[in-house]
Amino acid sequence: DILEAGFDLSEVQAAFNTLESATWRRILADLEGDELAEALGLVSTVFGAAKDALGRQYVSLATRTHAPSLNLRALFAGTDGV
Repeated sequence: DILEAGFDLSEVQAAFNTLESATWRRILADLEGDELAEALGLVSTVFGAAKDALGRQYVSLATRTHAPSLNLRALFAGTDGV
C-alpha cells in the first residue's frame, strides 16, 4: 500500500494532478468543441472519484498506523554527566 511504500499523500496527489493535466491537454488537442462538454463531465467524474477514493483509503490506513511516541527524557535530563 502507499503508506508502506513510503509515499506521502501529497506525492500521490501530485501524480494524479499531473495525469489529469496531461489528459486535459490531450482532450483539448483532439476533441472538437461540441465534444468538450461531455469530456468535461466524464474526466471530472473519473478523477474526482479517484482522488476521493485515494484520500479516504490513505486516511483509513493512516489511522491504523501507530507512530512511535517521542521520548523526551533525554531532552529534559539536562547536561549533568555529559
